Formats: sequence, structure tokens, C-alpha cells
Amino acid sequence: MKAISFLKVLPIIGLFSGTLLAQEFPKPEEKPDFEFISTDGLSELKGHTSRPIPNQYIVILNPTVAKTALQVYESQSFSTRDEQVKTGIEVERTAQNNILAIAQKLGISQSSVLGIYSGVNVGFFATIPDDVAKRLIANIKQFPEVSSITQDQTVARAGELTKSKVPHLISMAQSVPWGVAFTGWTNMPNQIYWAWILDTGIDLQHQDLNVLGSAPFAKSFIAGQTVQDGHGHGTHVAGTVAAKNNTFGVVGVAAGARVVPVKVLSNSGSGSWGGVLAGVNHVATYGIPGDVVNMSLGGTGTYAALETAIATLAGSRKIFFSIAAGNSNLPATGFTPARTNGVNVYTISAMDNRCNIAGFSNYGNPPVDFAAPGVGILSTYKGNTYATMSGTSMAAPHVAGILLLNSGLVRNGGCCAGRLCTDKDAIKDLVAKR
Repeated sequence: MKAISFLKVLPIIGLFSGTLLAQEFPKPEEKPDFEFISTDGLSELKGHTSRPIPNQYIVILNPTVAKTALQVYESQSFSTRDEQVKTGIEVERTAQNNILAIAQKLGISQSSVLGIYSGVNVGFFATIPDDVAKRLIANIKQFPEVSSITQDQTVARAGELTKSKVPHLISMAQSVPWGVAFTGWTNMPNQIYWAWILDTGIDLQHQDLNVLGSAPFAKSFIAGQTVQDGHGHGTHVAGTVAAKNNTFGVVGVAAGARVVPVKVLSNSGSGSWGGVLAGVNHVATYGIPGDVVNMSLGGTGTYAALETAIATLAGSRKIFFSIAAGNSNLPATGFTPARTNGVNVYTISAMDNRCNIAGFSNYGNPPVDFAAPGVGILSTYKGNTYATMSGTSMAAPHVAGILLLNSGLVRNGGCCAGRLCTDKDAIKDLVAKR
């Protein structure tokens, strides 16, 4: 990963949005399938201009304030997830007490703290009046426990396109969306490893999903909102990863796998860098090696703390990340977290069903590792329904499912010598297959 200077103003982020083993499953209808799906009309899949959030700041503390979950886990071994969870809860509780004490020292009340960091980072994000924050930044040397204070930035929905909602699928025969059929799928063989969906939440009552919606795993970092998905984007992502193999609806790549909502984007599709960093820290505490994180979100510029947290968690704990490349038709190096490079971190561009890169997709190698289906993707949606969407948001969860099934391995193939037939740069992206 490249060294990146820490910014005082953080960039905006938003939503970016094989062979079927028929003998192993009830025979589903493959659909829509392999009739050309055009990218015409998808030009609205664009990024957004960053907006500082008034009176909201991210405070990163020095590691001497508290031990992180990663530090504790490095010196211990666990035979089950439950064993690790008990330790994680205690680590989080101890860190929270220490962090809130520092916040109080800075003149920040506990009620102003929106979330703490204790998985990879030590710190918090909080509501702090701008004039108070400016004084703290000017006098930061008076607080040796504080590493940095930066103004938070908005996260805005970056343009997944809802082409059509199809609520009737509950009463129809099960179908395999073209992207899942192309990528390859199978039943998730066990529930040992989970998919963490950092997004707008997940529809907890969706009949086609195996959602773990309880604490301490499911978590919302959006004030006043639960992990229930009021937007639809997170539920759509979850379905591509892991919709059940049953008699109705759709099928995901790792069919029936457990999906965990970590709500970092609101029901309107908005959030902040502070909340996204909190989500990554949450997974660091409660995820185990072999778990997968899907991040179908991002924005312009760089945010070193988030990139470092992702790379550290992926590299040291073998928790795999699938990250959307972005929808601005620009080099992905200009977007975070898409630009993050590291072991077990995969940045995904979007392709159509003719193996061409989607017109809206960001591109460039590095950081793009694979292309996956991202045009005309049918999946689960809020309200126990289904919808067709397009975007790199839809491409990333195909790879998340592969990572979950294959313990971090992604095969390439299925197109022009295993690569996209068209691309926007000199190196054509590898095409992800199970």
C-alpha cells in the first residue's frame, strides 16, 4: 500500500453502485440471460462533490490510550467465534472507557460521541462545534493522547440505478440472475464464515436472506436508525452475495451464507467517513479469519486512516475485502476505499454480459483486481421484494461471494482469455469466476 498523507478535510464517499452445477440443486430458471444488457441510460452513475459536515469531526488517538482488538487477538488463539466474541466485548468495553475519558478531557460529552474505534484504530467520531474543534486543532500539542482531529465529510449515494422493482418473485419459481450464473455459485457449505455488509443495512425480514440482525454483530453507526434497510441498496448487495437456494426469488453466489448488516449509510443513502471507519473497526472486533467484508461505497480523494485500517485488518487477520471501484468513469486510484491495495483486498470494476467494461465503471490496474457483472443485476430489495440495479456496487458482491466460498481465492476466466474484451486502459481487467 502506498503511503498517504493525512488530510485535514476528508473526501466524500457514496454507494457505487462459471458453470451452474445443476445436479446439486433444484433446477432454477436462468434469467434474463445472456441477451445483451445495454449500459445506455446509465450515465447518471456518477460520484459526488465532497461536503464537509458542520460540527462533526474524527479524532484519532495514540495507541497508548487503549489496546485494540487486533493487538489482543495477535497474542491469543480461539477455537470458536464465541470465544473470540467474549474477549472482543471486554476489549471494546475497556477501550470505550479510556476513549470516553479522553473525550471528556477534550471537553466533548459522552452524548456527543457518535461511535468509537477500538478494532484497528483507537479514537472516535463526534459532534463538536466548529469553533471548539478549531481551538483543539490549534492546541493539539497540549493533548499528547491525540494523534489527529479532522473534519468529517458527507457520504452520498453515488448512483446505483434502480431500473425496475419486481415484488412478485416471492410467488414465482426461483431464478438465477445472469451475473450469478456467469460468476458461478453453489450452496454455502457451512455457517462458519460470514459476509459483513457495510452499507445501508439489510432487510431483516427478507425471506430470501439469512440475516444475522442481532447484537453485538449487527450494528448501526447512523444515529437514530436501526440496521433495518430503509433504502434498498444494502439488501440488494446482500442478495448477490448470499440469497438462499430455495424454491422462489433469486440465488446468490454463496447461496444461504449468513449476512451481517453494519449500517454506515442512512436510509437516504448518506453517511460519513467517520461512520465507515467505525464499521471497519467493528468488523475487526467481531469478524474472524475467513470472513468477508463487502464495501459497495466510496468517494473521491484519499483517506489514509480508512485505507490503512482495511489493509491492516485484511493482511493481519485474513478477513477479505471486496470493494467497488466506483462509477465515475475515471481511474480508480482517485477514489477511496477503491484505491486501497494490500493482501486480501480486492477492488472490483463492473462489466456487462458481453464481457465489456461498463461505461460508468472506474478502471485502472492497480488498484482494480477483477471485473464482475454490474449491469442489469437482479437481486433482493427492501420490503421483501426484488429489484434490478447497475453499478460497481453490484459487481463487488459477486466477488464477495466467491471469496466466502473459496477462502479468499478468485479464479479468472470466462471471457477473452480470462480478461475483459474491452477496457479503458492498457491492461484489461481479469474476469472473476468461482
